[in-house]
Amino acid sequence: MGAAHAELHRLGSPPADARPGKVPDNWLRLARHLTESGGRGQLAALLRKIELVQDRLDVADPVVCHGDFHPLNVLAAPGGSALHVIDWTNAGVGERHGDIALTLLWFQIVAVAAPRPADRVLMRVLRPRLQRA
Repeated sequence: MGAAHAELHRLGSPPADARPGKVPDNWLRLARHLTESGGRGQLAALLRKIELVQDRLDVADPVVCHGDFHPLNVLAAPGGSALHVIDWTNAGVGERHGDIALTLLWFQIVAVAAPRPADRVLMRVLRPRLQRA
């Protein structure tokens, strides 16, 4: 799975006219919609603060970022001959290290969020191995 994530980042950045949008823009889309449709006080104030520093998130060498890369979004073909990445709703163009950091964060929190006790135990045991990979 780690190799598939690296391969995704090796694709580089698509041409400007084909880009899905910057990752932060995609993440902030809902907040912008909510503030435009009704103010939302504190949310609007926080959004303004984020937008003041958002340009600092631009990178010289942007790549395609999945934004939600984890085992539940990677399907293996029969026999494990190929991996297929699904759920591109958080995808965008951005910093590869940020995309990797989100995956590592997912491995940290999944043990807490797993619905069944057995899943939580399994993820605690597997987490170090998944993170190294």
